[in-house]
Amino acid sequence: MVNLEAKISIQGISKRFEKEYVLNSVSMEVLPGEFRVILGQSGTGKTTLLNIISGLISPDEGKIILDGKDITKVPTEKRNIAYIFQDLGLFSSLTVKDNIIYGLMVRKYKSEDIEKRLHEYASKFGLLNLLNKYPIELSGGQKQLVALARALIINPSIILMDEPLSSLDTFLRNNMRWYIKNLAKSMNLTVIYVTHDVDDCAIMADKVSVLSNGKIVEEGDKGEILNNPRKEETAKLLGYNIINFNNSRLFVHPSKIKIGGNIEARIINEERGIMFHYLLKTQFGEIYAIFDRKYNEKEGISIPGV
Repeated sequence: MVNLEAKISIQGISKRFEKEYVLNSVSMEVLPGEFRVILGQSGTGKTTLLNIISGLISPDEGKIILDGKDITKVPTEKRNIAYIFQDLGLFSSLTVKDNIIYGLMVRKYKSEDIEKRLHEYASKFGLLNLLNKYPIELSGGQKQLVALARALIINPSIILMDEPLSSLDTFLRNNMRWYIKNLAKSMNLTVIYVTHDVDDCAIMADKVSVLSNGKIVEEGDKGEILNNPRKEETAKLLGYNIINFNNSRLFVHPSKIKIGGNIEARIINEERGIMFHYLLKTQFGEIYAIFDRKYNEKEGISIPGV
């Protein structure tokens, strides 16, 4: 049954390219103000799903319901959906000002309304002194802010984000995760954000949908998915060890394995970074473990659930 309170309802969406399914009967409901992360490896159909929601491509089967209205056949420019692409999609030939107001110009807003909104959003994102610059003159973080301002200035019903932080360095990416998360909450934004990065998911998501081979294999609250995956596809994506024990398959995160125990574990490979990383040979096969100190084979290990 469709949840009538859903901001957006994705119903049985399928898409084929050259007779191969990229998406196969994908369904999902996102509530108003929710930050939904779609987590999946490259090639699983994440971007295709966003393109269908935005109207850039049409599904072969299924419907998209936004604010209670079927928009499956509505043109992109009439969907009131903002889309922040992986490369941000800023126009290199336009100034920051013209990039920000582009959506308003397309929608033929009055000039006085455009100027009012421009000042509001340029102020909100600290861009007033950059309005006459071009994208090539901006830092990575500044480009992110321009993309956000351009997306939000049209007051969209929903915002789609396709791994927009992937080109940033680690420090800036960490900062932008919190910035986007806090911005979404403060403005009560409804966001669908696709990524293959577990850290994006851990910081920003309210709920997570795991996409694998064109299907949603698992979804739920962030903590539930990250800490207790139910499906093997999810466990593999999150870097869990898959262990056969007592005729069942256990999913064990490398950080949950502890030094000291009755399980013999021989070192295959050892690397020290911030933590100690080990590939270990055990009676259950090869296991990846992360410890906070150097491991001595004589100590053995313990594995939750074993």
